[in-house]
Amino acid sequence: MRKLASIQKIKAVMPIPDADRLELVQVLGWKCVGGKGEFHV
Repeated sequence: MRKLASIQKIKAVMPIPDADRLELVQVLGWKCVGGKGEFHV
């Protein structure tokens, strides 16, 4: 059976300029968009 998901640690949370409700979240070298205050390092 193939593994479709895994749990990873968040490396960084960075603000997005001019965005009130979004932040950049870095996981495994990828930069993803998340809700402000939703994720923590």
